[in-house]
Amino acid sequence: MSLFKMLDSMRGQKFNFLERVSSIVPAQANLPAQDKIDVHGADSNYTLASNFYANEEWEQCYAYIKDAIKCNYKFAAPYVILADLFLKGKKVYEAQLILKKAIEYTGNISVHDKLAEIYREQGMFDKVVTLWTEYIFASPRKAQGYFRLANFYLEQRELPLSIQSFEKALELDPTNIPIFEKLAELYEFTEDFRSAIKILHKYMEAPEASVYFRTHINLSRIIKRIGNLYFRLREFDNAVPYYKKALDLIFNDFEVYMKLGDMCLITRNLDYAKTNYQIAFQLKDDDIEIMVKLGTLYFLKGEYEKSKGFYSNIIKFCSTIMNIHSILKSIAEGKPDRQLMSDILDENTDLSVQDLREGASMNFNGSMASFSESEAKAISEKIARAEEEKKKQEMEGGAGAVEAPDEP
Repeated sequence: MSLFKMLDSMRGQKFNFLERVSSIVPAQANLPAQDKIDVHGADSNYTLASNFYANEEWEQCYAYIKDAIKCNYKFAAPYVILADLFLKGKKVYEAQLILKKAIEYTGNISVHDKLAEIYREQGMFDKVVTLWTEYIFASPRKAQGYFRLANFYLEQRELPLSIQSFEKALELDPTNIPIFEKLAELYEFTEDFRSAIKILHKYMEAPEASVYFRTHINLSRIIKRIGNLYFRLREFDNAVPYYKKALDLIFNDFEVYMKLGDMCLITRNLDYAKTNYQIAFQLKDDDIEIMVKLGTLYFLKGEYEKSKGFYSNIIKFCSTIMNIHSILKSIAEGKPDRQLMSDILDENTDLSVQDLREGASMNFNGSMASFSESEAKAISEKIARAEEEKKKQEMEGGAGAVEAPDEP
């Protein structure tokens, strides 16, 4: 016998105190009358059992968990611990029997969760689906069943079925706020961007989410996300208002300035792209991606010395980026290599030369996505003040996120 098998066998022997399931969990015919149920006794025994469980004193735990079930067979939590003890004793079938009885007697969702966990670990995926389907059919809390089923389908990468189940769960329970973002993620992953936009709008309008959206950070994140979805649809005119609104809430959002710059770069509105990228660079002057984009922008403008400056700056942070030395050499020799510029952009940013090719024919007014000289100056000064305040807070022992002030 191998060492691992021997140790596994020894672990199982530690649980030789476990009895037959039928002697622990009463049969339907032997259930006590309602007036014989001792709720207080069940709670007390369960508390003691939980403490022994936490300390890995399994036999003592087992004794009190049996008493908890004896006091109140309708109490779900003891069954979950009991099933876990049987699992530790390598008695998987018996653990399933316990949980099936618990479902029959309690209908509690925590028992379903435990049984679904066992089925998943055993690779019994069809039984997981059956379990939650039966729960949906029998329980008044159908939304919770659809929610669990949706998450299971998501684990299995069955995305259409996961989406259907999340949609049904949200229809039955619009107060389950996490579903909004789950659906948005799935719609986006499956490139159903318009459905993602629609569900995020519903999210912001949901009365139950109003507390969440009282903070600028949370609201800005969702608004920016809608902007990003329109960006992916290449509907830049629709994206801009969301990005600008996000900046009204969080004025120093690096990602938003990058996206506004990207729209202008893609559509060859190079001066407007420069305004946004310069603000982004002020916010993160050690970010490789913004340096590459500024190098690309000045390259396309024919301002090769400025382009060279940003490419040279990249080497200070990462000297191993492919083609960076070659493009600097080509510029120094007076033969700027456009293919090298394209390769560096493709390999180090979320943009590609294909984006630039497709964007060249797009009709987009870049001024929508940018700022006047005075506006850009005001933003730059505000960022500088915020940075000074952040440094001051850090010196005093606590820096927080910088939000635009609330309107009086």
